[in-house]
Amino acid sequence: MSSNILDRRQDVRDHADPSDIAVAQFLDLARAANVTFELVDDRLVMRSARANWKQWQPLRRCLDEIGIEAIAEYFRATTPEDRAILSAAAA
Repeated sequence: MSSNILDRRQDVRDHADPSDIAVAQFLDLARAANVTFELVDDRLVMRSARANWKQWQPLRRCLDEIGIEAIAEYFRATTPEDRAILSAAAA
């Protein structure tokens, strides 16, 4: 993790939209289950390789609660760097 991310972590926690933090936490949980999400042609796509199916039910609950559109909007509104910073702040 770069020092730039660490320097901005507290600032992000103090000023980030709570829904962005929730999506960042969800994406970290998905990553831990070997599931990734990305925006392709303005559509949210889920990919998995050797997914941890024991974590699928909690992931699905979070996905239903947060909503596909909120996650897609998060990808539209943030850069990969923003997502790394939010992910670090959410941890």
